[in-house]
Amino acid sequence: MPITTALQNAQKHRRELYAFAKRNGLNVRWKMKTQMMESIVAPFKQAKASKIATAFKKAKLSTDKSYLDAINQTSGKVDVSLIRFNKIRKQIVSPGDKKLLIHIKGSDGRIEKSYHLNDRIVNMNNLFIDEENQYSSGADVELNILPTTNIETEWLPNPKSSRSERKNFFRYLTLAEYNLHAFQVYSDDFLIEDDYNENSFVPGESDDEDGANYPCFLFALYKAGAKPDLVKQISQTMFNSGATVDFIRKTAKAFNICISVKQFRIDQKAGRAKNDTTVYGDKRNTMFILGSVGEHLFAIAPTNIAKGALDNSELVAKHGRTDFRIKGGRAVFNDKKISFLDSYAVISYLYHHRESHLTPITQQNMPKLLNNKYQEVRSLTEGDFSASNFRLMGRVPGKEVKLGQAVLRAFNSKTRDYYDVRKYNVIYFDFETLVIDNVHVPCCVSKNLLWPYNAGFDARFLLKHMSYSSKDTNMIDCCSKIKQAHGFYKKREILIKDAMSFLAGGLSRLSKMFKDASSSLSLEKECFPHALINESNFRSLWPLEYHDSYESKDTFIDNATMIGAIIDGRLNCEMYATHYFNRDVDVLKVCFEAFRGLVMEEFDLDIYRFLSVSFLSLAFQHNEGFFDVCYEMNSVLLGFLRQGTVGGRVMARDNGKY
Repeated sequence: MPITTALQNAQKHRRELYAFAKRNGLNVRWKMKTQMMESIVAPFKQAKASKIATAFKKAKLSTDKSYLDAINQTSGKVDVSLIRFNKIRKQIVSPGDKKLLIHIKGSDGRIEKSYHLNDRIVNMNNLFIDEENQYSSGADVELNILPTTNIETEWLPNPKSSRSERKNFFRYLTLAEYNLHAFQVYSDDFLIEDDYNENSFVPGESDDEDGANYPCFLFALYKAGAKPDLVKQISQTMFNSGATVDFIRKTAKAFNICISVKQFRIDQKAGRAKNDTTVYGDKRNTMFILGSVGEHLFAIAPTNIAKGALDNSELVAKHGRTDFRIKGGRAVFNDKKISFLDSYAVISYLYHHRESHLTPITQQNMPKLLNNKYQEVRSLTEGDFSASNFRLMGRVPGKEVKLGQAVLRAFNSKTRDYYDVRKYNVIYFDFETLVIDNVHVPCCVSKNLLWPYNAGFDARFLLKHMSYSSKDTNMIDCCSKIKQAHGFYKKREILIKDAMSFLAGGLSRLSKMFKDASSSLSLEKECFPHALINESNFRSLWPLEYHDSYESKDTFIDNATMIGAIIDGRLNCEMYATHYFNRDVDVLKVCFEAFRGLVMEEFDLDIYRFLSVSFLSLAFQHNEGFFDVCYEMNSVLLGFLRQGTVGGRVMARDNGKY
């Protein structure tokens, strides 16, 4: 019988397969079927090919620069020793749309810890070399990794999001206690990883508040049945305390789970509520059922709340129970007709009728949160910036404070809204300055922005003559100083701010600080006999002998001679005082305007908009995105810094100066 070509090829393949297996010491026998041989040889070839590829990759990454170039490509993963990474880490630059994740591996090659390195300029301030020349974490004392440890770098997408990242917590107060804390977290704190350890806090098994340190998404997963180990793994990839749709989708895919989210929304056309359910991940995997109402994420589970309790908060407060129905205007308990709602039905119903059933959380009602087992709000909401709550005049609300915007805003009592003030005068004054011929020159048709050098002293002369409104004016003080005073004088709006809040140290130093700006002023050496002048002799001609007791008499006489205040051997006190105090105001105006121009040129900010140099610095840092990385801190590092700031405020005063 002739042998076909196909049979010859099959026999040849079998002989080569058997010979390859024997050369490499694989456990095969000739009696085995060819398919069985292939199942043994194929994994060996694959492992060997992977080993060759890894060796080739390592050969290319033989220098620090090659490792740095590979990491900066922001694609794929790179294995590098901790020592080498420490050399190149300061040169790693992260793009704005990606974050760098560092996986620290143990001796067995498994990932022990993961750290998120801040974008913009990558740093490892959360890791440092201690005295024992070992890496450790300032916030996690159990981490102690040898310098010989290998790490793996991984770039993750950084989806664009606003600074008001979704926190997923319920932003309303209930009118009665419905015991919803098992389904809701009123905290925007990040997760403390150690809370998942065996001997640490677990929700429902501690005397502390349920979920006090859990982001809402993680707390919802736990309440939906997720094991603590799984929640811990998810927390290491969660850089913000809020979960977005993109994050939920990627979490379901990465951890082989299924997350079902039932979302409440209002159909604007139909004018009624709708419920949409979206499933993320493979339905064959373990499913966790969550609800989404507004921005709030929570686990859907049974409750002990009846429909009648939601519409009758006064009866809930009276009886302290929610398991009743309404019959004849009274609460009826232990009735077979009572049906209980799940957490989604309760929260969605309250949210849908929030105008009558809920109260928005604002800074005004924040103290009520603690009595209602809600966490203190750490940031302002849109409710705090309504027209009825906005009190701070001289500040324009907005994300950025750039040039071209209105410096001041005023309140229109007719429209009940604020409008931009475009026309205003800027006045620099000193109340020691005399008013010529007792005549005040009209200043402005709209608003006057007044800058004294010491508002704590000068502004008090004006305050008693101004009128105020509890709604439309304010007073901002700091100890004995006044930062800002806002009121009305004869229906003219007045806003007083303190120049000393920006340039402290005395008027005499301003001319030295801004030499170019004050070069056009003819400045005499500062000298004035305050102890000699009084109301009775102010307008008199003083004989020169009257100044013999004044220690700076010579300088004083020289200054008076330069401005022509010495007439027939006598000093014209009023003329000298007028010149002296006007010169103070000239110095204040010229130097302050020079400072304003410098800030505009360098930082694109207008100091007229701010109360102090600290406010100015905060605005610059905010506009430049310096706080972006603060918003993204999580886990151990965030917890450590929060505790550190509390201790630092108390202990800094006792620190020695070295």
